[in-house]
Amino acid sequence: MAQPRVFQFFPVELGAEGRAVVQVGTKPTDVLVAEKSLGRGSVVLFTSTADRKWTDMVAHPSYPIWLNDTISQLGRRSFERPLRVGESLVLPLPLPINAVAPENVTCVEPGDRQRKVKTARRDGQIVADIGTVDRAGFYDVRYAKDAGLPLAVNVDAAESDVRCLEDRAIDESLRGTKVTIVPRSGDLTAAIRQGRIGREFWWELLLLAIVLLLVEAYLASRFTERIVADPGQARPVWGGALFGSAKTGNRGQAYNA
Repeated sequence: MAQPRVFQFFPVELGAEGRAVVQVGTKPTDVLVAEKSLGRGSVVLFTSTADRKWTDMVAHPSYPIWLNDTISQLGRRSFERPLRVGESLVLPLPLPINAVAPENVTCVEPGDRQRKVKTARRDGQIVADIGTVDRAGFYDVRYAKDAGLPLAVNVDAAESDVRCLEDRAIDESLRGTKVTIVPRSGDLTAAIRQGRIGREFWWELLLLAIVLLLVEAYLASRFTERIVADPGQARPVWGGALFGSAKTGNRGQAYNA
């Protein structure tokens, strides 16, 4: 499918709290979709037209999906938006406009470390100034006895490199860990079995036992002779070597091999 094309748009200059969602050029003003937080919600600006005069995006199959995601984003509350490490968070509290700012607002950080948060009134609403978050994880801003706002802070996805690494680079990056690297041409099933239950040596031990048994039989036939009363009946003993003793004739005598 061909990508949607944009023929004309309004260039805009974003303010301090504005964020470019979609850009169509290299200049800072070449913004197609912009977003800005406003009060307890946010505003989304589309700098082109909603018909096919300036863009054919409205006739593209992705346009309804984009509208649906935009509506979901606008209906999301302030603490439900994705947060990133290194961001300075100013969180509006869901309190009435004429409410008194709570005094004991705390923030429980990852690792259950708790610290006090300052509150202020901005644009007619009470906000909690959490400050810069420097750790990824879950935060809980508690502004009342049984009320809190959970926050999920993640690392910036723009800092990730999703290219596939070569086997040598993977080995170097995971050296010293307990991670087992299976080459593309390796047997994954065998590697998983070995990692879970270890290597089995029963086949090697069975072959070794058979070899020792044959060597013992050979040495018995080579150096051991049955001791009997009549020297003329002396012959090599196989049964004695294998089973420990041999019986002779009718005389009732037994000799160890």
